[in-house]
Amino acid sequence: QPMPLVPVVCPIRAAAAEAKRQEQLALAYQEDTSSLTPSSEEDSASTNQEIEVKIARDATLDINGSDLDVCGTVEIGLPRLMQHDALVLCGVDIPEKINDGRLRVIVALKRVWYDAPKDIALIVRNMLPSGETRAAVVYRTLGDDAEPVGLEVPIIECGVHKLSVQIAKKVEGELVEVFRLDDRWVQVESPPIPNLGESHGLVLRGIDVPEQVDEGTFRSIVAIDRIHASAPTALCLILRDTLPDGTSRSAVIRRTETCESFTLGIEVPLSEAGVHTVELIVAEDVDGAMSPIFYIPTVRVTVRNPPMPRLMESGAVVLCGVDICGARWPLCAGTAVRLSGPFRATVALARTWDDAPRAFMLTVRCTDASGAIVAAASRRRIGGVAPAPPG
Repeated sequence: QPMPLVPVVCPIRAAAAEAKRQEQLALAYQEDTSSLTPSSEEDSASTNQEIEVKIARDATLDINGSDLDVCGTVEIGLPRLMQHDALVLCGVDIPEKINDGRLRVIVALKRVWYDAPKDIALIVRNMLPSGETRAAVVYRTLGDDAEPVGLEVPIIECGVHKLSVQIAKKVEGELVEVFRLDDRWVQVESPPIPNLGESHGLVLRGIDVPEQVDEGTFRSIVAIDRIHASAPTALCLILRDTLPDGTSRSAVIRRTETCESFTLGIEVPLSEAGVHTVELIVAEDVDGAMSPIFYIPTVRVTVRNPPMPRLMESGAVVLCGVDICGARWPLCAGTAVRLSGPFRATVALARTWDDAPRAFMLTVRCTDASGAIVAAASRRRIGGVAPAPPG
C-alpha cells in the first residue's frame, strides 16, 4: 500500500549564549559557502537548505546558555502514477502468474482535493485463452486518506489471460472512466488439487454443502479420488440432520465406484424453517454395515420456507395447489386417475390481503359412464393469510 503524507518532526536542541551563537553561525557560514558554487537558482535553494541544517547542527556546541528548539518537517510524498480530476493513482498490484485459482487486483487511490470523486468503481475485464471475455466490478467510497481498492475473482482456465483494468467514477448513476491501465498479460497455471483427508486408499478432494436452502431441497456433493487399487468400492454417503426443534433424522445413499475420480451426491427435502445442523459421513458398506471413512465437520444450514406456488390468483386469493386422489393438478390433467376408495379432492388457498374473501366453497361435479351427474360441496372459512386446504 502507498504510504500517505506523514509529517516527521525532528527536534534539535541548541543551548548556547547569544553572542557565542552568533560567532559560531558566522564561522559555519564562511566554511560552508567557500566550497559551494551553485550553478542555478534550484541549486542555490538546495545549498541554502544545506547551510541552514549545518548551522543548526553547529549551534549545539555550546550548552551553557538558554535552550533553543529548532524543528523541521519532512514529508514523504506519495507516488503519482496518474492523476485526473483531483484523484491520484498511487499504486497498482496485478500478479504476473497465478497458481491458486484466484485473481487479485489492487489499486491505491488518493483524493487530493475536496471536490475529487468519492464513489469509485474498479472494473477488470479478462480475455480468456479461448477468446471469451469476462468482466467483474467492485464499488468503493473513498475517504480523505490513500485507500486500496481490491477485487478478487476465480480464474482457473490455464493459459495466458489478457487483463484490462479501468477505474471509473459514478456520475448521476453512470460510470465515467478516470484511469485506464495498460493491458496486462497473466499466466494462469493449474492450481494444486486440494487434499482434505486421506484414509483407506481414498482422498477427499472437495465438499459442496450449501449454507442456505430456499427451495425446500438440500443437495450436497463430495469429490473423492482413489489412490490405491485396494481402496473400497462399495461406499455410502450418510447425512444426519438435526432440526431446529432438536429432533434428528438421517438419509443414506449407496454407490459402487471403481473409477479413479468420482463424486457422491445426496438430495433430501428440507422444508422446516430455521437453522439445521447437518453432518456428512463417507463410509464403506461392508455386508450391510457401514464403516466410517471420512467425518465431514458439521455445517449450520439456514432453511427458509420455499416460495408459495401460484397456480391462479383472483381477488387477493391465490390457488396454491390442487390434489385429486393423490395426483397433483395440472400434472394429472388429461389423464385417468385410478381410485381405490372414495373420491378425495383438496385445494390449497391463500389470502394475500386483509380484504380478501374469507368464506369459500369447494364444489365437485362428477359425470359417470351413464351420463348421470353427481355433485358434492364443502364449505370452509379461512381467517388468516397462511395457505389453508379446504377439501
